[in-house]
Amino acid sequence: MQPSKRLPTMKASDNYADRLEKKLQLDGFNIWGFVVYRCTYQSESDWEEFMRRFLYHVPRKLQPFNGLNLMATFCLTVFQDPSFDGATVAVLREHFNKWAAVAVQEEHGRTLEQALMRLTCRYRCFIKVDQAALESVLNAPDPTDPETIGNFSSYVRMVNDQWCPETDSDEEEEAEPLEGCTLEDVGGINVLYDEAEFQGFYLVDHFKWEEYNRRPPEVISFEAFI
Repeated sequence: MQPSKRLPTMKASDNYADRLEKKLQLDGFNIWGFVVYRCTYQSESDWEEFMRRFLYHVPRKLQPFNGLNLMATFCLTVFQDPSFDGATVAVLREHFNKWAAVAVQEEHGRTLEQALMRLTCRYRCFIKVDQAALESVLNAPDPTDPETIGNFSSYVRMVNDQWCPETDSDEEEEAEPLEGCTLEDVGGINVLYDEAEFQGFYLVDHFKWEEYNRRPPEVISFEAFI
């Protein structure tokens, strides 16, 4: 098996920094990272602490794979606007789709249609942080505390912008409404917040969304699928 160029003692297929870099190269993209929507405005200090914890994990997850050089191409885009306070996913999708059409041209000189044919999902998926998600992170132990064991329940919502409701099955039981949607597939998943950017970005693509799709409030760990 081909050894990792970052860690020769590791197979390239087991080095997730190598895999992310290869994915970007195949797509012809040079930046990565999901867009984040701030959908709660109760406390500025709480939001700052959330972002501190959220961003702490990006280099932390890259380090074991000798992948810290990828921080140079990590692009954090955060939309903060009080009009997004309590916004539904439908409202965010509309905004995201307009942003993506312009951003992909500015960032990579491509059309949105071309970008959506690629594997990476910067222009297909985004992260929503509402009050419940924020509290789940802040109520957990500080990840920088040496005694913190790990994260098993603190989450953010990852949303598939290209989701289309499927109502073909007449036999499918209606689930509890989630923003008015009673389908099992609501086009969004709750993911462990510390895995959202790095693991989420190299694992999720339009071919694999169904593999990870679990209806909220269930929270998934991407590492469980590795």
